[in-house]
Amino acid sequence: MNFLLILRVIYYSIGLYFLFYSFYWLFLSILGTIYSKTKRIKNDNLIEIKNLIILFPAYKPDLKLLEAVRASKAIKNHSKAKILVILQEDVNNIKEMLLSEGVTIIEKSFKNVQGNPYHEVLRFSSTICKAKNASHILLLDKDNIADCEFINNIISFGNPLADVWQGKRKALNQENNWSTYDSFSEKLNDMLLREAKQALKLPPELSGSAILFTSEIFDHAVNNLDTRAPGMDKNLLIQLLLSNRIISYVPEAIVWEEKTASAEVLQTQRIRWFGNQYFNALYWGKALLKKQTSASLDYLITLYRPPRSIQIVLLPIVMVLELLIIKSLGIFSYSFLFTVGGIVVFLLKENAWKSAFILAEKLPLMALRNFKSAANGVSKKQQGKFISTERSLNTNDNLKKSA
Repeated sequence: MNFLLILRVIYYSIGLYFLFYSFYWLFLSILGTIYSKTKRIKNDNLIEIKNLIILFPAYKPDLKLLEAVRASKAIKNHSKAKILVILQEDVNNIKEMLLSEGVTIIEKSFKNVQGNPYHEVLRFSSTICKAKNASHILLLDKDNIADCEFINNIISFGNPLADVWQGKRKALNQENNWSTYDSFSEKLNDMLLREAKQALKLPPELSGSAILFTSEIFDHAVNNLDTRAPGMDKNLLIQLLLSNRIISYVPEAIVWEEKTASAEVLQTQRIRWFGNQYFNALYWGKALLKKQTSASLDYLITLYRPPRSIQIVLLPIVMVLELLIIKSLGIFSYSFLFTVGGIVVFLLKENAWKSAFILAEKLPLMALRNFKSAANGVSKKQQGKFISTERSLNTNDNLKKSA
């Protein structure tokens, strides 16, 4: 095999990979936009929630947790819902303030557990919820400010046959390029991986919080999590898919959260995200393929997608080289055009042109950081870890802004 042939094989292999995922991006962008503009019909309150527990796994929490707890107490028609806080390493001494809110607090350390400590937190929490006879569990992050209509909207708009309902997470803050980028990423995931998947009658991707489970399904899923997985949500979704569970995305059910405003914290967060994604692609791809359902095969395709920032930065560079060498449009040129199409559809949907132009100059740096995060995330040393994302923003100020 000569050197030129090897180059051709590499060129077409990588080119076809990007061509497929670029078209996939455009296709899902169009479907997601159509779905988001479709009028949603209420389902006559067919979802019955008898005994709700609102669960906050809280690692090194600060006053944002107090605000999140107060918001959860204000959820309409579920004033009797129990709030359970699994308090880990109370370095900011907020336990007494939480107790004054009348919530149940269990203080416990998961430092020395074998495997992913967050998985162990969820398994421990499930045992507590079963003891309290929970019918449903609402999983929230320590900074999630739930809308007062969150549960009502799940009951009104969620699939009554579902086992799991995913709400929509919205940004409290977009005060700099990094938090805007993080917010864009969440909105893109909503459009491509949730709204579009709902339109295709496929399971939406879980976002890690703002999720309502039936108690039995939660217990089964968390007890089957792969302790080696660097994150939680993707492996949790795999366990649900392998058990043929029905998942419903309910964009009307909203929680507000602070977006990452620091480049360093964002990079750390992406180590977990990309590590989680590619770990599950490599170690659980065979199980998804063997399952041979449309849901499992679609999610396998989703797991192997490239980081979007790298896709946006890399494709125009290779397209220029392609035009210089072969003097015509090639695979990477069409990949870039499909990617641009997907971006345009998203920006039209969100009316976010101004923010996009501001972010454009930072995109190469973001792509480089994401490449480093992806490389770090898939390394063996990240297996069995859960990297917590710590933010340092003023929750009270953000709540005032969102009012």
